[in-house]
Amino acid sequence: MTVFFSASLLFLLISPIQTANADWEKDMGLSGVIFSIEGNGVSSNLDYSPDGYLLAISTDDEVLIVNTTTRDVVQEIIPADEPYSVKFTSDNTQLLIGLKSQFLSNPSTLIYNVTDWELVGQTEQGRHVGVLSANPNNNYFIQTSDSYGVLEYNSSNTTNPVNSYDTGFSEELSCLDYGSSGTTFLAGSRDGNTNVFSVSSGEIIYEDSSYFNVGYSIIDCGISPSMDYMAWLVSGVGENFLNIKTYPDGNSVQAMEISGDAVSLSWTHNGDYLHIATNDYGGTLESYSSQNWMLVDKTYFGHRVRDFDYNQMLDEIATTTGSKFVPLYSNGWNSPNIESDLGTDDDLDGDLISNNLDLDIDGDGIENSWDVNCDGDNPSSCSLIPDKNTIRKISITVDNSVVRIKETIQFNTQYSSILRELASGSESIDGRISQVENSRVSNSFCQNINSDNVKDNWAGKISIQDRYFVNSGEYFCEGLIDLIDYTHDSQYEGRVVLSWSITYNLNGSVERPYNITISNPPAFADGVVEELIPTYPLWISITDVQTGKGWEIQPVYKETEPLTLFMAAPEVQELPSWVEVTNYIKENSILLAVSFAAIILSIIVLIRSRNRISLDITDEEKQEVENRKAIATGTDDVSKGPPSALGRNRLGDRRKSTPPGYSEFDTSQRSTPPGYDNPEEVVKITEPELYTDYDYEEYGEQPRSRRMRRGEKRDSDWDYKKDSRYWSKDKYSDYDGVHRRTVSDGEGNVKVRKVKAVIVEEKPKKKRKAPKRKEKVKPKKKTKESRHKKELPKPIKSTNIPIDLPEKGQEESEDQDIEEEMFNSALSKIIGNSNDEN
Repeated sequence: MTVFFSASLLFLLISPIQTANADWEKDMGLSGVIFSIEGNGVSSNLDYSPDGYLLAISTDDEVLIVNTTTRDVVQEIIPADEPYSVKFTSDNTQLLIGLKSQFLSNPSTLIYNVTDWELVGQTEQGRHVGVLSANPNNNYFIQTSDSYGVLEYNSSNTTNPVNSYDTGFSEELSCLDYGSSGTTFLAGSRDGNTNVFSVSSGEIIYEDSSYFNVGYSIIDCGISPSMDYMAWLVSGVGENFLNIKTYPDGNSVQAMEISGDAVSLSWTHNGDYLHIATNDYGGTLESYSSQNWMLVDKTYFGHRVRDFDYNQMLDEIATTTGSKFVPLYSNGWNSPNIESDLGTDDDLDGDLISNNLDLDIDGDGIENSWDVNCDGDNPSSCSLIPDKNTIRKISITVDNSVVRIKETIQFNTQYSSILRELASGSESIDGRISQVENSRVSNSFCQNINSDNVKDNWAGKISIQDRYFVNSGEYFCEGLIDLIDYTHDSQYEGRVVLSWSITYNLNGSVERPYNITISNPPAFADGVVEELIPTYPLWISITDVQTGKGWEIQPVYKETEPLTLFMAAPEVQELPSWVEVTNYIKENSILLAVSFAAIILSIIVLIRSRNRISLDITDEEKQEVENRKAIATGTDDVSKGPPSALGRNRLGDRRKSTPPGYSEFDTSQRSTPPGYDNPEEVVKITEPELYTDYDYEEYGEQPRSRRMRRGEKRDSDWDYKKDSRYWSKDKYSDYDGVHRRTVSDGEGNVKVRKVKAVIVEEKPKKKRKAPKRKEKVKPKKKTKESRHKKELPKPIKSTNIPIDLPEKGQEESEDQDIEEEMFNSALSKIIGNSNDEN
């Protein structure tokens, strides 16, 4: 069983140039969708009957016949072959159905009687009958032949063709159209040829081969009803052209490029307009004036178009979309069930359809058979209680001198599903809605609404005490919501929503409290089909933004009296102390910041003045700090002399914890500098003391042992600044006979440890030899070869074993031999044997 569904969808139409001709109706909305539940075929071709009361639609597997007055499917024809085209005869008595006719034994065209839909004839010749044309003066029609020619038949006798025309085309025909006189016809082919034929003689009156053999193809063609012009569409690689020439002479009138993928053209009833359907931006219908061939109107469908036809009698457009849905666009269609004198008791939702015929009595978009969820105790009364979340909603907000009206309407679940399927084929037929497709459909709905009509309808519907509107309003369309990426848990539970708003300015800010009056809201504007979208009941909400107070009234029916609502003044409440403090800080933030900064600066100056003495240091302390830094970084200058007593005391306090063999500022062990001569004086160490600086100018160079001299560096490689600063008190002792040496200007004064209580004893200048070690092995006798070879000294591992120093209370009366032996042993370790110098 075939079922007809009408969908209330909005149709996009840019406002055309104002004309006095009633041949074309503007601001038409998508007011219905026709499809068959049983059939799954894609709609391809359609045709209105000359009287406008029937519509034939061909799909892949059937032909649907629709009564345009009731929009009911009155007949479903299933031919034995795939239907390619449909065409009514000029007297509205017969319907021609062109078939695919892949085999020659199959019929090519079927003829049905309109009164009883009986098959009354068929043609046997021809195949791939994708185009048909009926003679406007008799029952003759033309179709394609087997060899790209044209055959003319009498629909009353289809045994043999009346005429046969040799077109000379090399590809299939793409268009056929009789002139209004019926004596000539226009034919176009996919090979780029267009010819005008004489019906009586069969001769070619005019031949246009401008696009023959250049890669172009004829898409569609047609003759103006006034027979002044003929037009055809030409497609090429990435471009489309429209050619307009005089009929039948073929003199050039206009040639222009068409944007998008052109698919079909059609003249209006008296030939004042030429309409061209393209798939530019998801489907458009361009209207050109035959007076100057300027574009005067552009309709955006939001979905793809394969074919279209215009019903002059009802001001209605039907389109095929490449799916099973056939949308119908109109702004003047009314349901045959409408009764203008119905009262509220018989028409609850105010759609002028009596309750006993209305499929949705309460007007909430839920059909009576499905309307079972409501707040009532009796489920049978649910269809009378509208769902406030799905009815038409009007929101009014007052913000001082600005009033904003927002209107929201919802399509029911079935219409929402149809709209999504149409949108999914706008760019690519993949069953999914991309962001581009979503944007195209949403924009098409917004541009279709006549915004001036919306503002005019609302003017005077709202009044505020002691205020008036100073402008006509600013219209803004928010487009479609939940068309893409919706879930059943969303706000509208999968229903597509269309919303727009108007903003008015008052002559001044409202003075609270005040009264606001709302008259009965108007019906929808042009471009919104109110017959299929419930106009009533309404849910009205009014809110004052500054006070946060407002009203919600629902449902509001068509005959509800104007509402006058009282908007109270904001309540004055005593603020908490912390709020007052916060407000005071905000109001005086700059003064408080300056005061706080002044107080902080005064405190800093006071503290600085009190600590002025402690912050100043003497010149001696500054010099001492610089010396310590120079010693730590290895950049000290020995020419500056030893540190002061203050520096020695500070250094001595810190050196108590310094390990033997390491300086205060450098943990690496220092080597004994070269250039030491045997001391002429014998140093007798009496009593060790704390670290002090050793002054080379005063005491001369440190003595060295043979072990130290054995591994010492050459004078040219020695770094006096790094290797001659301080010596561990545990590794070196005081010496007798330490001589003074002159320091070069480049070296500076090297600062070393200073010892206390040095007693110098006069001794002969004879060099003293240290006793030989018992473990020393007699060196091997040098051979002749090794005698000329210089032997490098072997590296000696350093030791950190402290040298025992005599105690303070040691008796001077000890045995001299024992003291002499200990002194010689210590001296030999430090100075080394004199024989090692060579």
